[in-house]
Amino acid sequence: MRKLVLLFIAFLAVGCAGAPDPTTLDVLPLDSDVVERQQSCEHFYTTSSQIVAVTTFANNSSYQNGDYKSSSSVASTSISPGQVIGFAASSVMERYIAPQLGEYAQSTLETVLVNMGGPKVVTRSQMEAVLKEQQFQMTLADPSTIVDFGMLMGAQYIVTGSVDNIMVEYTAPVNDRVSTDSTLGLIMGLGSKLYNVAASGWDVSTRFTVSIIDVSTGEILGTRANEGSANVGDAATLSMDQVIAGAKKAMAEDMEDMMDFLNDQFETRVYINELRGGKQMVRLSAGSAQGLKPGDEFTVVNTVNQLDFLSNSNSCVLSPTDITLTVTEYMTQDSAWALVDTSNARKLEQVKIGSIARRSSVKR
Repeated sequence: MRKLVLLFIAFLAVGCAGAPDPTTLDVLPLDSDVVERQQSCEHFYTTSSQIVAVTTFANNSSYQNGDYKSSSSVASTSISPGQVIGFAASSVMERYIAPQLGEYAQSTLETVLVNMGGPKVVTRSQMEAVLKEQQFQMTLADPSTIVDFGMLMGAQYIVTGSVDNIMVEYTAPVNDRVSTDSTLGLIMGLGSKLYNVAASGWDVSTRFTVSIIDVSTGEILGTRANEGSANVGDAATLSMDQVIAGAKKAMAEDMEDMMDFLNDQFETRVYINELRGGKQMVRLSAGSAQGLKPGDEFTVVNTVNQLDFLSNSNSCVLSPTDITLTVTEYMTQDSAWALVDTSNARKLEQVKIGSIARRSSVKR
């Protein structure tokens, strides 16, 4: 028993240990490996951030043209259990509140992009100042005005989208009768209560779409639709203000799920400047100023020079490996130390000074 306790303590000590201080690691002969630079691949070493502007999302739900009233004036307006209410554009339900969900979606996505790191986000105050100065009128439904807007902002990319639907549904608790005559019965009874808390009550679900536009060409680079829901309690009735709060909560959580999609579009590339500890740790060419955070993961990529037979010109392509670099807390504004996945010693041959890495996942 004592051995088991000691093993458990040792396990916790290993599991909780952080990354080693890179300055305590020796520079070994293995740490002097340098990539052979190719002229055609030089542009991949540029780490400047893309400039992105996020526009207000079009609100295609039935709240789009609703008349605003204060919370007190709609207190008597509520939804009762048993009703399933859809706030799509075809809804005939009387609209009481105009919550500016499009602006909320814009603000939430801006926050996600800033927290993600990588692209530089044009602030809303900057956009409003330029629009006012230029007396520019932007129509979200007209792609040409969105591109013109991006050029005015000095942005390379525009992120826009729409709030497409809001749905409200009430789920009644399930009163499972489980025997509590045994330990198993107690566990099952507790599980049933926890399930009821999590699965019953009011659910507000949202559906929205995000699109990314290249300002230089007007081309839509990617579109992603997302759905999500938020539980807002199990009160007897639900007010319209609570519906709005639930929709905003659902959107905020759904936007977090957009991180990988956004990361794929706004790729962050770095290169390795230093190796230590026999390639145990590497120093990357970017840090907190470029949006890196402890826990971010990068994948090492090989540069491959290709010769075109007809034009006799060289081009460079990136070939991903399965080597993962995990950013640690040892970071400055312009550099960060990362741990190398050393599970396979043969992989380390591909980790060299000058190796390029692209971010593969974002720490939430």
